[in-house]
Amino acid sequence: MPAKWWSPVVNNLALLQGANTHVGLLVTSIDLGRRPTAVTVSWADGSAATLRIDADADCAAIRQRLAQIGPGLPRPELDNRVFWVPDDESASPYLVHAWVLQELGRSAEYQSVADMWGERLELLYVSGDSTQVEAVLHLTSSGYAVRVPIEISPPGAKYIDMAYALAKTACTADDLPVGEPHEGIPTFLGPAY
Repeated sequence: MPAKWWSPVVNNLALLQGANTHVGLLVTSIDLGRRPTAVTVSWADGSAATLRIDADADCAAIRQRLAQIGPGLPRPELDNRVFWVPDDESASPYLVHAWVLQELGRSAEYQSVADMWGERLELLYVSGDSTQVEAVLHLTSSGYAVRVPIEISPPGAKYIDMAYALAKTACTADDLPVGEPHEGIPTFLGPAY
């Protein structure tokens, strides 16, 4: 199944953050409901910036943009061909956060689960810090969203296949409590992951 347009954006941000934990690079929000995607990042020194990223921007282009606005030139991204799960109990929360972002960016995994319910599913919004992330999944076919909090803590292996679990939660949201709408979209509150 082909990746959704937003999958490379989220994955590229995850790979760049994972390679730049030494400067505390943290992707604090990704608004995929806007095009180009609105991304807010922060660094350990307290600086922060919001930038717009086109769907076709590769890691090199995003890295160049970050270098223009952040403290120092970021390192190149992690090698996506290598399974880099931060499975050490002492792993940096920034590295685990990056791994969670990469897992959230696995659009093909969402859709294969959503297909079982005849749904179309999109990752709409991600926000958080080094301790917790909140993901908003939009079921475009049903017209509602599900907001799911995700605690950030090592080991990273517990987040493998997270996209499947979140997609199942989103597709079976009938019994979930109703929350505040996200950008006017009716939104259910999913259980913490």
